[in-house]
Amino acid sequence: MGLRARAQSLQDEVKYAARDSIRYDLPKQMVYLFGGGTVHYQDMDLTADRIILDLGGEQVQAYGTRDSSGNKQGMPQFTQGG
Repeated sequence: MGLRARAQSLQDEVKYAARDSIRYDLPKQMVYLFGGGTVHYQDMDLTADRIILDLGGEQVQAYGTRDSSGNKQGMPQFTQGG
C-alpha cells in the first residue's frame, strides 16, 4: 500500500506582478516574473529580479541577477508579518 503526497490547498489569493514582463505556461501551471517581480500571499511578501511560481505544486523560486558591471541586483527579499 503506497502513500500519496498532496499539496496543501492555498487559503487565500496569491497576488503577483513584475516591472518588466510576465510569462505564463498554462499547461504546467507556471508563472515567470521578470524584472522586479513581487509576490504577496497573506502576510508574506517576496521580491526579486526573477521569480518562478509553480501554482500546481504551490512552490516559489526567487533569483537575483547581475548588472552589466557584474554587481548583484534584485536579490530575493522575503518578509512575513511585521
